[in-house]
Amino acid sequence: MELSRRKVPLYGQAKVFALLDGFDSLPEDAEVYVVLEGSTLVHVTRALSDVMLCFIVPGHNLAEVVSVQAYLCSETTPLTWVGGASLEYVQDEAQDLAEHLVVHGHCLSSRDHKDLSSLFNLGQQSSRWAMDRRVALAMANLDIPQNWNVLGSHSGDEHSFRESPLHMAVRWGLYRLAELLLCQPGGLMAVSLPNEEGVTPLQLAQTAGNTELLELLTQ
Repeated sequence: MELSRRKVPLYGQAKVFALLDGFDSLPEDAEVYVVLEGSTLVHVTRALSDVMLCFIVPGHNLAEVVSVQAYLCSETTPLTWVGGASLEYVQDEAQDLAEHLVVHGHCLSSRDHKDLSSLFNLGQQSSRWAMDRRVALAMANLDIPQNWNVLGSHSGDEHSFRESPLHMAVRWGLYRLAELLLCQPGGLMAVSLPNEEGVTPLQLAQTAGNTELLELLTQ
């Protein structure tokens, strides 16, 4: 079995096409399932068949090479192995940024956004749009600690003035990331949380004139 790509981001959600050896066409009632097996997790997803097989790679928990096996089944055909290959999950810059915001979410400063913006190429609008989707997917796929929250306090009791991950998302204009953070513990409270400069994420959105973020933060 030949795959259209051999590497996918750790958070998955990548479309992969597969060419089965020796199969010009599949039975009309056939369904193909793809099994991705890693060292600790196994994923099963259904492949769509048109000109070629196509499946969406799910998110994974480790950067590693996984086994990819395809199986065909139908009402008239028993479960049949039809091909195998391998696929490597890799850590990309969106994964790095998502992990940074989670790990360092309690000690961010209002100056960090410039350094991170430069590091992750968030200066151009086209780069921000692409990163927004990817970093939101990466953060959604993370195994976030139960005591983590957007306000930056591990205890959840006292929250001093500090830059939150939501501040960062608003500064960068990352709508999908901001939307995801609002759904996390402390997300709604973070909207009106002032940083060390006394500025809230809502005020940042107002200053930037970002109508989409303003609607999101005030709904």
